[in-house]
Amino acid sequence: MQSTCHDRYSDTMAVVSREILARAAAGARVLDIPAGAGRLGDSLREHGLTVVGADINGARPDTVMADMTRALPFRDGEFDVVVCMEGIEHIDNYHGLIGELARVTRPGGTLILTMPNIACLYSRLMFMCTGSFFQFWPTQFRVNVDGETLFDYGHITPLTWQKVAFHFAHHGVRLEALRGNKMKRKILWPIYLPFVLAGLPWTAYRLRRRGQEVRALENRTDFYRTIERHAYSRAALTSRNIVMVMTRKDDGQTAR
Repeated sequence: MQSTCHDRYSDTMAVVSREILARAAAGARVLDIPAGAGRLGDSLREHGLTVVGADINGARPDTVMADMTRALPFRDGEFDVVVCMEGIEHIDNYHGLIGELARVTRPGGTLILTMPNIACLYSRLMFMCTGSFFQFWPTQFRVNVDGETLFDYGHITPLTWQKVAFHFAHHGVRLEALRGNKMKRKILWPIYLPFVLAGLPWTAYRLRRRGQEVRALENRTDFYRTIERHAYSRAALTSRNIVMVMTRKDDGQTAR
């Protein structure tokens, strides 16, 4: 699966870079996959970090060949920081990618994943009116007819940050923070506001009730508290792209 090759330093890269520099020590090993044209990696190297770019687009000779739909060619816990920026929405086997990203992150390390924010208010409104999420119009879907050709699939897998956080939790990776880039369609806030006000108590009730049910069985409620804490943040509600900042647990146990 070939990634889209971004040839400019985007606002999402700036957000990701700030999060990494706030957490990583000088010389920390960073995996950037899919690396695209390598703009994020170049910026991080200027700050003293050791960056390994991985992709299959062949945009740069210093990029390690790696296919996100298969096992990554790296050791367990090899990296202090793992970044997957605008990649997961391009593949169908996202469960496997999540497991691989968690595997190559060292215990206690940072994992940052970005993707289109289909849970933002603009995307919700678009889905209600058109049946399609923002950045996932049917005209963007592409087909790899022979199953082997290296190919850019476009945006084929719409995922909410809540669902991605749930899958990472099963690999011992905990969501710490949500960040976002630019606010999408601020002019529509008068339309959004009634839905936000109606959704606040509804969301809180559902998450707390579910958390109580799970606690009675397994004493696992931290995941639901985390989701509730971030569900109505500015990033979750308004950003075009969501930036998930996560940490792999030190003890290797499943995140709770």
